[in-house]
Amino acid sequence: MSTDPEFRLLGPVEMLVNGVPRPIGRPKQRCVLASLLLAAGQPVSPDTLADHIWGRPAAQHSRSTLYAYLAGLRRDLGAAGVTLTRQSGGYRVDVSPSRVDVLNAAAIVTRARRLSGTPRATLLAQALDLWRGEPLADLSGDWVDRVRDSLRRQRLGVLTEWARLRLADAGTADDVIRRLRQPTADHPLAEALAAQYIGALGAAGRVEEAVDHYEAIVRRLDDELGAEPSELLTAARDTVVAAVRTRRSPAQLPPAPVDLIGRDAELAELDELTVRDALVVIAGQPGVGKTTLAVTWARRHAADFPDGQLYADLGAHSGGEPACALDVLSGFLRAFGVAREQIPRDEAAAAALYRSVLATRKVLIVLDDAAGAAQVRPLLPGAGGCATVVTSRRRLEHLMIDEGARRIRLRSLRERDAVGLLAAALDDDRARQRDDLAELAALCGGLPLALRIAAANLAGDPARAVDEYVRDLRARTALAGVRGAFELSYQRLEPGQRRLFRLLACHPGPDIRPDAAAALAEVTPSEAHRLLDGLASAHLLDVPTHPTYRLHELLRQFARDRAEADEDGLTRLAAACRLGKHYAATTARAVRLAAPSLAMPTIALAHKDFADEQTALAWLDAERPNLVALAASAQEQGQPELAWQLSGLLRGYFQVRAFDPDWRRVTEAGVAAARQHGDHAARATAELAHGYFLRLRGGDHEALRALETAAAEAERAGWRPGSAAALTQLGRLYPNLGRPEEGMACLIRAIDLAAKIGDPAIEGAAHGNLGWVCGNLGHLRRALAHLSEELRLLPAARSRFREANALSDAGLALAQLGDVAAAIDKHTAALALGEALGDRSLRADAHVNLASAYLELGDADEAERHARASLALATRLAGVATKAEALSALACVENLYGRTDAALARHRQAVRAGRECGVPRSQVEVLTRFAEHTADLSDVDTALAVAREHGYRVFEARALCAAARSHLAAGRLADADAAANESLSLCRDTGHRPGEQRALAVLATVSRNSTRQAGC
Repeated sequence: MSTDPEFRLLGPVEMLVNGVPRPIGRPKQRCVLASLLLAAGQPVSPDTLADHIWGRPAAQHSRSTLYAYLAGLRRDLGAAGVTLTRQSGGYRVDVSPSRVDVLNAAAIVTRARRLSGTPRATLLAQALDLWRGEPLADLSGDWVDRVRDSLRRQRLGVLTEWARLRLADAGTADDVIRRLRQPTADHPLAEALAAQYIGALGAAGRVEEAVDHYEAIVRRLDDELGAEPSELLTAARDTVVAAVRTRRSPAQLPPAPVDLIGRDAELAELDELTVRDALVVIAGQPGVGKTTLAVTWARRHAADFPDGQLYADLGAHSGGEPACALDVLSGFLRAFGVAREQIPRDEAAAAALYRSVLATRKVLIVLDDAAGAAQVRPLLPGAGGCATVVTSRRRLEHLMIDEGARRIRLRSLRERDAVGLLAAALDDDRARQRDDLAELAALCGGLPLALRIAAANLAGDPARAVDEYVRDLRARTALAGVRGAFELSYQRLEPGQRRLFRLLACHPGPDIRPDAAAALAEVTPSEAHRLLDGLASAHLLDVPTHPTYRLHELLRQFARDRAEADEDGLTRLAAACRLGKHYAATTARAVRLAAPSLAMPTIALAHKDFADEQTALAWLDAERPNLVALAASAQEQGQPELAWQLSGLLRGYFQVRAFDPDWRRVTEAGVAAARQHGDHAARATAELAHGYFLRLRGGDHEALRALETAAAEAERAGWRPGSAAALTQLGRLYPNLGRPEEGMACLIRAIDLAAKIGDPAIEGAAHGNLGWVCGNLGHLRRALAHLSEELRLLPAARSRFREANALSDAGLALAQLGDVAAAIDKHTAALALGEALGDRSLRADAHVNLASAYLELGDADEAERHARASLALATRLAGVATKAEALSALACVENLYGRTDAALARHRQAVRAGRECGVPRSQVEVLTRFAEHTADLSDVDTALAVAREHGYRVFEARALCAAARSHLAAGRLADADAAANESLSLCRDTGHRPGEQRALAVLATVSRNSTRQAGC
């Protein structure tokens, strides 16, 4: 490694010797050094140096100053072993270009351009890594500005070239996004760079974000330059949209079913109806072949829908709860490349986005086993080239009336077709026994499900005559023909298969996997897998996706009947308990890795290991319908404790994934089971989980009842972690209800209790909540201390979600204390965590907090960028509080731009949203900003009343300052002086430096006006 000094110009001008910065004089002396270094060893004349320093040739009086700079520079460089020489043409510095970052970067770029592909991109990245910020950042002057602009353009060119090369390799989009995010923000009108950024967002599946970025640039081009976007930029947008269409063509149809027999007329009818109508319902009794018909037709016509085929089992008769429309919409949207965090939590908003995604596409949607019209309606595309086929046991008249659906009523197979189905599975001799086959078809009721099971039984026993099978079937007089077919198939199973089939009736969820089947039957997972495959071969199980198995509802009822006949109640209960323990233990292991929460139930962990957080989350996602069904049926299954255990375990998971309907169902099941069967600890667990859900979703009064019950029950049980966790939640809730002092008392107790029991996760959470409360009440330094303590304790909680919240709260306190730069750092870190977690709520909050911080700096461009990003996310989330704050920030941006009418309209939107949200802090913030804008005393009084009601002293100070400005504008100097002094006192008491400066400015104006009046 060279020991020669290193010179840096791509940032502040620096000289490093052995990696240690050395002083090189005052700014103008550093300007001389920069001029000499950029000459790359060529001499620079004194007049040129003077022009670079002062913008003019050296006059006699300035030439001596220049020589002084050169002498000082010669001394500093000489101490580092570098020579500054004078020649006839001027002065030069003898230093290798490789030791000057700007020259080194240029040389690396030159070498890179002799290469291609990945090697070229690698060298360009090395050149870019030499940049530390703005070039010549500590210098000023006309020459410096020209050099800086030139270097910026060079960097943007290299950055654009690097991004283009990097995006040619798969899986590199995130890397490009990270490197381009800040430069595109710093240079929003650099269209070539923006085109690469848009392409990277599209490649990462962030299509809406890419389109939003394009539209933001188009607006700026129009507003600032009156220009249209370049073809390059428009092409980037078009490529992203087209790529989604090409790359994201989901093919979700299940595997091709067995050959369809006897449905030619129905297939033809489907052909005819889908030409004229976009929505067709196939209705019919269980086992009649609705799904087989729909999937067969869909597979035959898949090519007619080049933009994809969507499929969803709506689960009306799957054994668990019917599918939630919001969950189905989320799956469909993800199939088209919409990132999870961009999907709204509100069903109506998600449905609107879904219709927008499908608006220009030709897509086939198959909705299987629908429970009713209300479940189907949100899943229907809007106008366009899409078609939807729905299957249901119900007639779905409302779809026909309201949506213009056409219906095909599917009936049992005609005798000829039923006989043909049976004969197709048999050898020639038995296939010719038409009369016996006709009788068998009649006994099976012409239902394809029963016919295929009968055919499988006969095919598996070649020596058995058809008439013999018919006699056996007739002999089972207690059974209907269909059930008789099930019975004969069941009897042909080996004992282990029969036992597992019976025990499957104890599984309440829609799907079964080998590890769960192993728990049910007390066998190894590999043996369970073998048994499940045997049941599938006998047509007693479906296999929608390997290794997931599913029981048809008719067969589920048959399995239930067999279990009640062949297994005593204790055996069935034992199997259900084994299954429950398996799910509880595996869930406990998964959530501890992927989504931990405070005071979780203590449960022995499963032996199953998860490779990482994502694997654990994937297991929870796949098993979610089963876990919800288990919680809902826990009492009926004789294990009520499972309901409250799952409720407590899944708190963190549901918070991350935001499946609100399922979350509510699980917590309500936990509360019901605990109230009826549980002890004090059980009731505390259930009420804590339910109260936490309600608090996060805005049900403050219901949450209060649940959390107060949880705290009381935990104390009775002597469950101290539960007590501390409940107090932590109450401490966050009470201030929303106008009881901040009670909230602080709860949190202080929680901190003390958590410290005593040695639970740093709860202790940290309580510190964080106390910091949030203190910040709202204007105890800003105390707030920052508590939030710093939470950040110190966070490693014990292993919760990046909580870390993001703590960073956001700390940023808010820092901004109010006047350290806006530090606040921006905190909010930027919170935003990065939100992006890493894919959490839209965290991202929306971080963006709106950044908008507020940049408003404090007067940076309208950055404030607008973040406010718009927050508003877009909050709108998708149906997050009214964040939406109100984002609208309020945009109103302030409009005001900075001088668009007062637009600002007023935005403020009014924000105030309406603030009233709707029911979150006091958001409400008082938008009211205060509105009052600051209008300077109307009635608006000021409204903001002041809300701030005082909740004890929000910082906002009270701001409202008082707004009142002072209103009085000042009206010439009421005494009133202005009183209000400003009251505001100043509050600001100094809280440490709110920006407010203090505003109050002092008003007082100074009052003083000047008073002096003028006195002079008159």
